[in-house]
Amino acid sequence: MKGRQNIFYKSLKSLEGNDISRMKQSYWLFILYAALLIPLSLGYFIEIIIIVFSLLLLPFFLNKLENGIILLPIFIYMPIGMSFLMGIQLSEIGVLLLFLVFLATVIHTKRKDQFETPALLPISLFILAALLSTVNATYMTASIKNILKMVEAFIIVFYITINYIEKKETLQSVFLMIVVGGTLASLFGLYQFRVGGEATMGLERRIFGLLGGGYGAFLGTSIVCAICFIFLGEKTKEKYVSLFCIPILSVALVLHQTRAWFLATGVALIFIVFQIGWKKKLIKFIFVLSVVVLVVFGILGTHLIGFAPKPVTEFATEKSFQLGLSPTQHQGKYLSIMIRLFIWWNGLNIYLQHPVFGFGIGNLRFSNMMTAQLGSPAEEGVGYIDNHYLNILYETGILGITAWLVLMVILFRSSKRLLRLAVDPEWKAMAVAVVGSLIVFFTGGFFWCLTVVHEMTVMLAFLMGLLFAGLRLKNSSVQSV
Repeated sequence: MKGRQNIFYKSLKSLEGNDISRMKQSYWLFILYAALLIPLSLGYFIEIIIIVFSLLLLPFFLNKLENGIILLPIFIYMPIGMSFLMGIQLSEIGVLLLFLVFLATVIHTKRKDQFETPALLPISLFILAALLSTVNATYMTASIKNILKMVEAFIIVFYITINYIEKKETLQSVFLMIVVGGTLASLFGLYQFRVGGEATMGLERRIFGLLGGGYGAFLGTSIVCAICFIFLGEKTKEKYVSLFCIPILSVALVLHQTRAWFLATGVALIFIVFQIGWKKKLIKFIFVLSVVVLVVFGILGTHLIGFAPKPVTEFATEKSFQLGLSPTQHQGKYLSIMIRLFIWWNGLNIYLQHPVFGFGIGNLRFSNMMTAQLGSPAEEGVGYIDNHYLNILYETGILGITAWLVLMVILFRSSKRLLRLAVDPEWKAMAVAVVGSLIVFFTGGFFWCLTVVHEMTVMLAFLMGLLFAGLRLKNSSVQSV
């Protein structure tokens, strides 16, 4: 009996990270998440309670808050609704998991070092602006929900990510989980595309996964991280995982058919090209990218996998690239642009009624995008202003947009510093991955609202936290040398 206890104790110690690699820990977390996903997809909701409870205890079992951080991207990428039982999603459970483990860590451990909270001032001012905007809010419930979401993302998740990532191996595992999470979301999206009605040629065959219109932002982020692992990293396993995932991610991004995120991903890839340099790696980059493009078009063009009727796939591909469109469809493309400009203009007119504090956070929603008729945020199918920066200005006023612009300046300067310090391959891969991911979000933000959906808000704050965590760790390593 004593021998068995010793074996069990050694197993627990190995899971704490003493005798097991961070990569194997990531695989372990992924397997446990799959154990949750499979029964949920089959409809076994009652059994899910036990599995979710186990996942909540998992970081305690591993005795590392860092493992909760590693697990977070998987939850964010697959926000399966749990409304039948608890009225929440897995993404919210992931944040709850992280917060519970954070509380346990604070209670049971003593940290000697100072907590770091960069960008605290603009974040605090932004949340203050959101609070002040409620004086003009028509729908107070929507404002309160949005403020709580901001606190959850930009204070709790942001703060934990910065201060409790203690090793660069943890950062590597997080970026690997972003690649894996994006691949899971892609597979779900491809399944969604396949089961759509054969006669549908519009939005019903447009991949939204479980993340809505912002699906492309998450796929673009995964593609950026995968590319960085392949061309800038050194670890073989991460390269192989990324090479396997890239075609799946790319096919899903094409079938998502959102030009904003396609463009944003392209801008991030251009940034990566300049970070790689103009030598052998660039030639390798062009070669591998060409192969990926051929594989993607082979899948879509030749209909090799047959996951949907060929005319539907061809239509979706053409719509994504705007190739071979008929005059009617061409006009439809420009109609989409005109509607967006029209909504921006009408939003400005609404904002000018309350130029100081804004219209009220979470309140600027349209029940009819053609007429710019305002609607309740609680309504199904309400439209957004479709520009993150204008949305902040219109909803939170001058203070809100000023705070956000200051935050972006801080992020830009921190990104430059991290890229300058990250000279060795492992650090270079992570630095370019996090900066490239932020480029995807902030570029797409010109045509999308980044903080109206829970998953996008948390993911954006998470990426910001990863940037500052990486800078903190790199500064520590440089100072120790």
